[in-house]
Amino acid sequence: MRFAILGSGSKGNCTLVEHGDFRILIDAGFSAREIKNRLAQTGVTPNQINALFITHAHSDHSKGAPRFAGAMNIPTYATSKAHMACHRVGGLSNWCALEPQRPVPIGPFEVLPVPVPHDSPGTVAFVIEAAGQRLGICTDLGSFNREIVAAFQNLDVLYLEFNHDLDMLFEGPYPHRLKKRVSSDYGHLNNQQASDLLGHVLGPRLKKVMLAHLSESNNTPELAFHAAKKAIVQQPSVDLSVAPQHEPSIWVDVGSNQVAREGTPTSKQAHVDETVDQVLAVKEQVALFSV
Repeated sequence: MRFAILGSGSKGNCTLVEHGDFRILIDAGFSAREIKNRLAQTGVTPNQINALFITHAHSDHSKGAPRFAGAMNIPTYATSKAHMACHRVGGLSNWCALEPQRPVPIGPFEVLPVPVPHDSPGTVAFVIEAAGQRLGICTDLGSFNREIVAAFQNLDVLYLEFNHDLDMLFEGPYPHRLKKRVSSDYGHLNNQQASDLLGHVLGPRLKKVMLAHLSESNNTPELAFHAAKKAIVQQPSVDLSVAPQHEPSIWVDVGSNQVAREGTPTSKQAHVDETVDQVLAVKEQVALFSV
C-alpha cells in the first residue's frame, strides 16, 4: 500500500491511497478540476479512482466531491450526518452510508471510520488496512479520547493533524470568535495536543508520521516538527515529514521504512540529524514532500 497527499490544509484536503490497481481518495477539498490536475501529477487519472471517502462536510474536505464523483460515477462514502451536512456543497453523489466503528471492506482495503470531536456533524477519521499494512488518517478534531487512542494503535504510518500553535493563534489575526472555535474541544488539535496523541499511539511498528493540516496563519513547520520530535524521543527512528498544501507529495510506501518517488533513489531522502540546525532539517523534510 502507498499514498500521496494531494493537499493538506485550510485551502483543501485530499489524499490518494493505492494498493495494486485499486485506488481510493480520502476527502475532496479542492474543485473537481484541481483534483484532476493534482491526480495527474501523481500519474493517476480520475477513471482510476474506485471510491471516495469523506471525513466531514466542511468545504476544505468536501467541496469537489459532488462534481468529481458524479462525473465519474464514483461511490462516495460518508456518515449519514455528514451526508446531510454536505448540502452546502451540493450534496454527495452516489452516496454510500458509513457507520462509525464499522469497517468497510472495499477492494483490497478495509476502511475503519473512527468518530472524532469536531464542529461538523458526523466527522470521522480513518484507519485503512491492506495486506496487513495499516495507515491512520486523523485530522479535524479538537480533542481526543481513549476510543481514538485505541483505534490508532499498531499503525505503520500515521497522518496526524498539527493544526496550530496556541500562542500564534491567540496573538494572531483571527477574530476572537474564530480563535475560540479553533482552540475548542471541537476545533483543531494544537501542536501540544497532537504531540500528546502521538505519544499515546507510538509503538514499535510505527515508522512514519506525517504532520498534517498545518495552519498557514497560526503555525509553522518548525514549531510542529519540534512538538512531534518531543513525542518520539524514545523512538527516534520514526521519520517525520510535513504534508504539503499547494502541490502533491511524492508517493509514500506504507509497508517499508522508505519515502520515495518512483524512479528516485532512496539515497536522496532527506533525513533529520540532531547535529543539523532544526530549521534546515524541517525545510528538508518539507522539500521531501514536493513533487
